[in-house]
Amino acid sequence: MSDPASGKPAVSIVVPVYNVEAYLDRCVKSLVGQTLEDIEIILVDDGATDSSPALCDGWAQRDRRIRVIHKVNGGLSDARNAGVKAAQADWVGFVDSDDWVEPNMYETLYRHIREDGSDIAVCGTRELYPNRTVDPLPSKQYVQTGVEALRDQLIGDVIHVWVPTKLYAKRIVQSKPLPVGLTFEDTYIVADWFLQADLVSVDLEPLYCYWHHDDTISAMCYTKRMADHLVAARHAYESTVERAPELEEVAAFRLYWAHFNVLDAMFAKGAERDDDTKAEIVSFLRKNSQSILANPHVGNGRKLAMRALAVSTGLYRVFSRANARKLGR
Repeated sequence: MSDPASGKPAVSIVVPVYNVEAYLDRCVKSLVGQTLEDIEIILVDDGATDSSPALCDGWAQRDRRIRVIHKVNGGLSDARNAGVKAAQADWVGFVDSDDWVEPNMYETLYRHIREDGSDIAVCGTRELYPNRTVDPLPSKQYVQTGVEALRDQLIGDVIHVWVPTKLYAKRIVQSKPLPVGLTFEDTYIVADWFLQADLVSVDLEPLYCYWHHDDTISAMCYTKRMADHLVAARHAYESTVERAPELEEVAAFRLYWAHFNVLDAMFAKGAERDDDTKAEIVSFLRKNSQSILANPHVGNGRKLAMRALAVSTGLYRVFSRANARKLGR
Protein backbone atom coordinates (compact mmCIF):
# COMPACT_ATOMS: atom_id res chain seq x y z
CA MET A 1 0.00 0.00 0.00
CA SER A 2 2.98 2.30 0.40
CA ASP A 3 5.45 3.27 -2.32
CA PRO A 4 8.41 0.87 -2.05
CA ALA A 5 10.57 3.22 -4.09
CA SER A 6 10.38 5.86 -1.37
CA GLY A 7 12.08 3.61 1.15
CA LYS A 8 9.69 4.93 3.80
CA PRO A 9 7.18 2.93 5.83
CA ALA A 10 3.50 3.59 5.21
CA VAL A 11 2.79 4.57 8.83
CA SER A 12 4.85 5.62 11.85
CA ILE A 13 3.37 4.74 15.24
CA VAL A 14 4.66 6.72 18.23
CA VAL A 15 4.43 5.10 21.67
CA PRO A 16 5.47 7.19 24.72
CA VAL A 17 6.80 4.91 27.45
CA TYR A 18 7.07 5.81 31.14
CA ASN A 19 6.98 3.24 33.95
CA VAL A 20 4.53 0.89 32.24
CA GLU A 21 6.34 -2.42 32.67
CA ALA A 22 3.06 -4.15 33.52
CA TYR A 23 1.38 -3.10 30.25
CA LEU A 24 4.10 -2.52 27.66
CA ASP A 25 4.31 -6.03 26.21
CA ARG A 26 0.55 -6.13 25.63
CA CYS A 27 0.74 -2.82 23.78
CA VAL A 28 3.71 -3.68 21.59
CA LYS A 29 2.35 -7.15 20.75
CA SER A 30 -0.76 -5.48 19.38
CA LEU A 31 1.40 -3.29 17.14
CA VAL A 32 3.79 -5.89 15.76
CA GLY A 33 0.71 -7.99 14.96
CA GLN A 34 -0.88 -5.33 12.73
CA THR A 35 -2.25 -6.56 9.43
CA LEU A 36 -0.59 -3.50 7.87
CA GLU A 37 2.98 -4.74 8.11
CA ASP A 38 4.66 -1.75 6.45
CA ILE A 39 4.94 0.29 9.64
CA GLU A 40 7.59 1.59 11.98
CA ILE A 41 7.03 1.56 15.73
CA ILE A 42 8.83 4.29 17.67
CA LEU A 43 9.07 3.53 21.39
CA VAL A 44 9.98 6.73 23.22
CA ASP A 45 11.44 5.90 26.63
CA ASP A 46 10.68 9.10 28.53
CA GLY A 47 13.19 8.55 31.30
CA ALA A 48 11.39 5.54 32.78
CA THR A 49 12.77 4.25 36.09
CA ASP A 50 11.34 0.72 35.97
CA SER A 51 12.18 -2.08 33.54
CA SER A 52 10.42 -0.37 30.63
CA PRO A 53 13.65 0.83 28.91
CA ALA A 54 15.05 -2.70 28.86
CA LEU A 55 11.73 -4.05 27.57
CA CYS A 56 11.83 -1.47 24.75
CA ASP A 57 15.36 -2.51 23.75
CA GLY A 58 14.35 -6.16 23.86
CA TRP A 59 11.50 -5.55 21.47
CA ALA A 60 13.79 -3.63 19.08
CA GLN A 61 16.06 -6.67 18.92
CA ARG A 62 13.13 -8.92 18.07
CA ASP A 63 11.49 -6.78 15.35
CA ARG A 64 13.43 -4.61 12.90
CA ARG A 65 10.46 -2.25 12.52
CA ILE A 66 10.86 -1.07 16.11
CA ARG A 67 13.07 1.91 16.96
CA VAL A 68 13.76 3.09 20.51
CA ILE A 69 14.46 6.63 21.68
CA HIS A 70 15.82 7.03 25.21
CA LYS A 71 15.40 10.56 26.54
CA VAL A 72 15.25 12.57 29.75
CA ASN A 73 11.77 12.69 31.26
CA GLY A 74 9.72 15.49 29.76
CA GLY A 75 6.16 14.23 30.00
CA LEU A 76 3.69 12.69 27.58
CA SER A 77 3.56 15.55 25.09
CA ASP A 78 7.33 15.89 24.97
CA ALA A 79 7.67 12.16 24.27
CA ARG A 80 5.07 12.32 21.51
CA ASN A 81 6.80 15.33 19.96
CA ALA A 82 10.13 13.49 20.00
CA GLY A 83 8.51 10.57 18.21
CA VAL A 84 7.03 12.85 15.55
CA LYS A 85 10.48 14.34 14.88
CA ALA A 86 11.89 10.85 14.36
CA ALA A 87 9.00 9.56 12.23
CA GLN A 88 9.91 8.55 8.68
CA ALA A 89 6.42 7.94 7.29
CA ASP A 90 4.07 10.56 5.91
CA TRP A 91 1.31 9.29 8.22
CA VAL A 92 1.64 9.25 12.00
CA GLY A 93 -0.38 7.56 14.74
CA PHE A 94 -0.05 7.55 18.51
CA VAL A 95 -0.69 4.74 20.98
CA ASP A 96 -0.42 5.10 24.76
CA SER A 97 1.71 2.32 26.19
CA ASP A 98 -0.92 1.08 28.65
CA ASP A 99 -3.47 0.69 25.85
CA TRP A 100 -3.59 -1.64 22.86
CA VAL A 101 -5.15 -1.76 19.40
CA GLU A 102 -7.03 -4.28 17.30
CA PRO A 103 -4.96 -6.07 14.61
CA ASN A 104 -6.58 -4.22 11.70
CA MET A 105 -6.55 -0.71 13.15
CA TYR A 106 -3.83 0.84 11.03
CA GLU A 107 -4.70 -1.05 7.87
CA THR A 108 -8.25 0.26 8.22
CA LEU A 109 -7.28 3.87 8.88
CA TYR A 110 -4.62 3.92 6.16
CA ARG A 111 -7.06 2.44 3.64
CA HIS A 112 -9.66 5.11 4.44
CA ILE A 113 -7.09 7.86 3.97
CA ARG A 114 -6.02 6.53 0.57
CA GLU A 115 -9.55 5.84 -0.66
CA ASP A 116 -11.10 9.08 0.62
CA GLY A 117 -8.18 11.44 0.05
CA SER A 118 -8.48 12.56 3.67
CA ASP A 119 -5.89 14.20 5.91
CA ILE A 120 -6.93 12.45 9.14
CA ALA A 121 -8.68 9.15 9.82
CA VAL A 122 -10.54 8.42 13.07
CA CYS A 123 -11.61 5.09 14.55
CA GLY A 124 -13.97 4.08 17.32
CA THR A 125 -12.86 3.23 20.85
CA ARG A 126 -13.45 0.37 23.22
CA GLU A 127 -13.23 1.73 26.79
CA LEU A 128 -12.30 -0.85 29.39
CA TYR A 129 -12.31 -0.50 33.17
CA PRO A 130 -11.25 -3.08 35.77
CA ASN A 131 -14.90 -3.91 36.48
CA ARG A 132 -16.79 -2.94 33.35
CA THR A 133 -16.62 -2.17 29.64
CA VAL A 134 -18.35 0.76 27.94
CA ASP A 135 -20.37 -0.43 24.96
CA PRO A 136 -19.01 1.18 21.78
CA LEU A 137 -21.23 3.03 19.35
CA PRO A 138 -22.61 1.10 16.38
CA SER A 139 -20.07 0.85 13.56
CA LYS A 140 -20.51 3.47 10.87
CA GLN A 141 -18.28 4.94 8.15
CA TYR A 142 -18.43 8.41 6.66
CA VAL A 143 -16.31 11.34 5.47
CA GLN A 144 -16.65 14.87 6.79
CA THR A 145 -14.78 18.15 6.67
CA GLY A 146 -12.19 19.07 9.28
CA VAL A 147 -14.59 21.69 10.66
CA GLU A 148 -17.37 19.12 10.99
CA ALA A 149 -15.01 16.66 12.71
CA LEU A 150 -13.87 19.35 15.12
CA ARG A 151 -17.48 20.16 15.95
CA ASP A 152 -18.20 16.52 16.74
CA GLN A 153 -15.15 16.27 19.01
CA LEU A 154 -15.97 19.43 20.93
CA ILE A 155 -19.41 17.97 21.61
CA GLY A 156 -17.93 14.54 22.31
CA ASP A 157 -20.97 12.36 21.63
CA VAL A 158 -19.61 10.45 18.64
CA ILE A 159 -15.87 10.99 18.40
CA HIS A 160 -13.59 12.22 21.15
CA VAL A 161 -10.64 14.58 21.27
CA TRP A 162 -8.28 11.72 22.19
CA VAL A 163 -5.07 11.96 20.19
CA PRO A 164 -4.38 8.19 19.88
CA THR A 165 -7.58 7.20 18.06
CA LYS A 166 -6.48 8.83 14.81
CA LEU A 167 -4.02 8.61 11.95
CA TYR A 168 -2.68 12.01 10.86
CA ALA A 169 -0.81 13.48 7.93
CA LYS A 170 2.63 14.14 9.39
CA ARG A 171 2.60 17.72 8.13
CA ILE A 172 -0.34 18.40 10.45
CA VAL A 173 1.22 17.08 13.65
CA GLN A 174 4.53 18.73 12.76
CA SER A 175 2.91 22.12 12.29
CA LYS A 176 1.90 22.51 15.94
CA PRO A 177 3.71 20.46 18.60
CA LEU A 178 1.79 19.20 21.59
CA PRO A 179 2.06 21.50 24.64
CA VAL A 180 4.90 20.30 26.86
CA GLY A 181 4.16 20.28 30.59
CA LEU A 182 0.40 20.60 30.15
CA THR A 183 -2.08 17.83 30.81
CA PHE A 184 -5.34 17.60 28.80
CA GLU A 185 -3.14 18.04 25.72
CA ASP A 186 -5.78 16.31 23.58
CA THR A 187 -8.26 19.12 24.18
CA TYR A 188 -5.57 21.75 23.74
CA ILE A 189 -4.45 20.61 20.28
CA VAL A 190 -7.67 19.41 18.65
CA ALA A 191 -8.61 22.64 16.87
CA ASP A 192 -5.04 23.37 15.79
CA TRP A 193 -4.81 20.02 14.03
CA PHE A 194 -8.32 19.41 12.71
CA LEU A 195 -8.76 22.86 11.20
CA GLN A 196 -5.86 22.00 8.88
CA ALA A 197 -7.72 18.99 7.50
CA ASP A 198 -9.85 19.35 4.39
CA LEU A 199 -11.38 15.88 4.80
CA VAL A 200 -11.57 13.46 7.73
CA SER A 201 -12.47 9.78 7.43
CA VAL A 202 -14.47 8.37 10.35
CA ASP A 203 -14.90 4.66 11.02
CA LEU A 204 -16.66 3.96 14.32
CA GLU A 205 -15.54 0.33 14.47
CA PRO A 206 -13.91 0.10 17.96
CA LEU A 207 -10.28 -0.47 16.96
CA TYR A 208 -8.52 1.37 19.80
CA CYS A 209 -8.69 -0.21 23.26
CA TYR A 210 -8.47 2.45 25.96
CA TRP A 211 -7.59 0.97 29.35
CA HIS A 212 -8.76 2.96 32.39
CA HIS A 213 -6.74 1.92 35.43
CA ASP A 214 -9.48 3.17 37.78
CA ASP A 215 -13.10 4.15 37.48
CA THR A 216 -12.53 7.80 36.67
CA ILE A 217 -15.83 8.93 38.19
CA SER A 218 -15.63 7.21 41.57
CA ALA A 219 -11.89 7.81 41.84
CA MET A 220 -12.09 11.43 40.71
CA CYS A 221 -9.90 13.60 42.88
CA TYR A 222 -8.72 17.13 42.27
CA THR A 223 -5.06 18.02 41.92
CA LYS A 224 -3.44 21.26 40.79
CA ARG A 225 -2.67 19.66 37.42
CA MET A 226 -6.38 19.22 36.76
CA ALA A 227 -6.62 22.99 36.37
CA ASP A 228 -4.74 22.46 33.09
CA HIS A 229 -8.13 21.46 31.71
CA LEU A 230 -9.15 25.11 31.91
CA VAL A 231 -6.04 26.22 30.00
CA ALA A 232 -6.56 23.55 27.34
CA ALA A 233 -10.24 24.32 26.85
CA ARG A 234 -9.55 28.05 26.66
CA HIS A 235 -6.93 27.48 23.95
CA ALA A 236 -9.29 25.20 22.02
CA TYR A 237 -12.02 27.84 22.28
CA GLU A 238 -9.76 30.63 21.04
CA SER A 239 -8.26 28.58 18.20
CA THR A 240 -11.71 27.47 17.08
CA VAL A 241 -13.31 30.91 17.14
CA GLU A 242 -10.36 32.45 15.31
CA ARG A 243 -10.50 30.06 12.36
CA ALA A 244 -14.04 28.63 12.46
CA PRO A 245 -16.28 31.24 14.13
CA GLU A 246 -19.37 29.26 13.14
CA LEU A 247 -18.36 26.77 15.86
CA GLU A 248 -18.35 29.34 18.67
CA GLU A 249 -21.38 27.79 20.36
CA VAL A 250 -19.87 24.29 20.59
CA ALA A 251 -16.45 25.65 21.55
CA ALA A 252 -18.14 27.61 24.35
CA PHE A 253 -19.90 24.42 25.46
CA ARG A 254 -16.54 22.67 25.73
CA LEU A 255 -15.15 25.56 27.77
CA TYR A 256 -18.15 25.51 30.13
CA TRP A 257 -17.88 21.72 30.46
CA ALA A 258 -14.20 21.98 31.45
CA HIS A 259 -15.04 24.44 34.23
CA PHE A 260 -17.84 22.23 35.54
CA ASN A 261 -15.58 19.18 35.33
CA VAL A 262 -12.82 20.74 37.42
CA LEU A 263 -15.28 22.15 39.97
CA ASP A 264 -16.96 18.75 40.31
CA ALA A 265 -13.57 17.15 40.92
CA MET A 266 -12.83 19.71 43.64
CA PHE A 267 -16.08 18.86 45.42
CA ALA A 268 -16.09 15.10 44.77
CA LYS A 269 -14.23 14.08 47.91
CA GLY A 270 -14.07 17.30 49.87
CA ALA A 271 -10.90 18.31 48.05
CA GLU A 272 -11.77 21.95 47.44
CA ARG A 273 -8.48 23.27 48.86
CA ASP A 274 -7.39 25.41 45.91
CA ASP A 275 -9.38 28.49 46.82
CA ASP A 276 -7.99 30.68 44.03
CA THR A 277 -8.89 28.21 41.29
CA LYS A 278 -12.29 27.54 42.83
CA ALA A 279 -13.05 31.26 43.02
CA GLU A 280 -11.96 31.70 39.39
CA ILE A 281 -14.21 28.87 38.20
CA VAL A 282 -17.24 30.00 40.19
CA SER A 283 -16.81 33.57 38.94
CA PHE A 284 -16.50 32.40 35.33
CA LEU A 285 -19.59 30.18 35.50
CA ARG A 286 -21.73 32.79 37.22
CA LYS A 287 -20.63 35.46 34.75
CA ASN A 288 -21.63 33.18 31.84
CA SER A 289 -24.72 31.69 33.47
CA GLN A 290 -27.19 33.05 30.91
CA SER A 291 -25.12 31.77 28.01
CA ILE A 292 -24.77 28.38 29.71
CA LEU A 293 -28.53 28.11 30.23
CA ALA A 294 -29.15 29.10 26.61
CA ASN A 295 -26.53 26.82 25.04
CA PRO A 296 -28.34 23.88 23.36
CA HIS A 297 -25.36 21.55 23.89
CA VAL A 298 -25.36 21.94 27.67
CA GLY A 299 -27.44 19.13 29.16
CA ASN A 300 -30.26 19.56 31.65
CA GLY A 301 -28.12 18.21 34.49
CA ARG A 302 -25.52 20.90 33.95
CA LYS A 303 -28.17 23.58 33.69
CA LEU A 304 -29.65 22.50 37.01
CA ALA A 305 -26.13 22.61 38.46
CA MET A 306 -25.71 26.12 37.12
CA ARG A 307 -28.91 27.23 38.82
CA ALA A 308 -27.68 25.68 42.07
CA LEU A 309 -24.36 27.48 41.75
CA ALA A 310 -26.16 30.77 41.19
CA VAL A 311 -27.65 30.33 44.68
CA SER A 312 -24.52 29.18 46.54
CA THR A 313 -21.44 27.01 46.24
CA GLY A 314 -22.78 24.97 49.17
CA LEU A 315 -25.91 24.04 47.25
CA TYR A 316 -23.83 23.24 44.19
CA ARG A 317 -21.59 20.99 46.31
CA VAL A 318 -24.59 18.97 47.52
CA PHE A 319 -26.02 18.79 44.02
CA SER A 320 -22.67 17.82 42.48
CA ARG A 321 -21.99 14.96 44.88
CA ALA A 322 -25.54 13.60 44.66
CA ASN A 323 -25.46 13.63 40.89
CA ALA A 324 -21.83 12.67 40.25
CA ARG A 325 -22.83 9.84 37.92
CA LYS A 326 -25.76 11.62 36.27
CA LEU A 327 -24.63 15.08 35.28
CA GLY A 328 -22.88 14.14 32.05
CA ARG A 329 -22.87 17.17 29.81
